[in-house]
Amino acid sequence: MPSGEAPVLRGRICRPMTPGGAGGWFILVMGVFLLRPALAATPAPRRAPAPSLIEFELRDQFEAVHRRRDYDGRIVILIGSDKKGSEYGRIWSPALRDSLKGSPEFDGVTVMDVGDMRGIPFFVKGLIKRKLPRDQETRILLDWKGKMARAYGFMKKACNILIFDRCGKLVFRSFVRDLEPERMTGVLVNVRRLLGDPVTPRSAAPASRRRSG
Repeated sequence: MPSGEAPVLRGRICRPMTPGGAGGWFILVMGVFLLRPALAATPAPRRAPAPSLIEFELRDQFEAVHRRRDYDGRIVILIGSDKKGSEYGRIWSPALRDSLKGSPEFDGVTVMDVGDMRGIPFFVKGLIKRKLPRDQETRILLDWKGKMARAYGFMKKACNILIFDRCGKLVFRSFVRDLEPERMTGVLVNVRRLLGDPVTPRSAAPASRRRSG
């Protein structure tokens, strides 16, 4: 062979190597296929709920705007549910209101109904709102982006009950379905404890820390 010439490979043409050839690709594809059910069955880890009432700005079915600051200094009972859980929310919300009306401090309590509206197409929003209660006393905050549901880890197909004290701190969290006396008692005990234990609202500084003059 003359010097300077590259060797010529005769016979089979060399092709770029693949991962193990055709057999390697087959094993790789089958491995991914077999792992899919296991990966799908692994639940995503639940995030810890937000420790306080988050900042929000939501409209109800009457287009009234509700903001976080509207509830400063109040005890808030948040009742949140998705579409399938709303049937339980419709039972628990009035039941809680009726149970607390006898308390002399009930005026300092707000029962906040929140609808987790994620996934609802924009073109049916009007129809959904028309199907909601028309009673001005029953206002449902429409959370189209699911901000509340994500912040507090709403359980799907259930009624989620969260209680916040006058400083906005989350003090109780549970999810319910059917109206059970034991579960109702647990909620009422926590609310009545707060009613008898006034807390300085977050908007006001403790007297010992206020600047004089």
